[in-house]
Amino acid sequence: MDHPLKPYFDALDAGDVKALAECFAEDGVYIHPPWDPAKQNRLFAVAGKAALRDYFAKRGKQPQHHRILFAAVNGSSCFIEGRGGGEGVRLHAFVSHAIFDGEGKIKRYVAFLEYPDREELVDSSIGFDNGEFKAVPEIMLGTGPDVDP
Repeated sequence: MDHPLKPYFDALDAGDVKALAECFAEDGVYIHPPWDPAKQNRLFAVAGKAALRDYFAKRGKQPQHHRILFAAVNGSSCFIEGRGGGEGVRLHAFVSHAIFDGEGKIKRYVAFLEYPDREELVDSSIGFDNGEFKAVPEIMLGTGPDVDP
């Protein structure tokens, strides 16, 4: 699926820090929920390309991938719904919204995610089967990166 956030998710899944930082405007803002809600239950924000580069470098490549299920674009705004996880990282459903500047760089990115129960791993209503995530023997909350923003 082609959408304006594709370069961001490609770089994120590849762990390509330089390409990730290049997706953002100089004054870009990245807003994300905590990786372990049991430890922290608030959004965090990272602002500015240099701070984003440092954050993504500390975060490093994660053993997971993202699938975009739906994307809607309206001018400089893009909304997506997807699933992430795999390779030992707990499956999560997410929605993200991004606003782009005139050069196509992300000015503001915000994500929200939820960890469904194992029984919820198949979205039969839309024909999306997360079967590969079910192969992970035990998935636990809080397996994301332990990085302070």
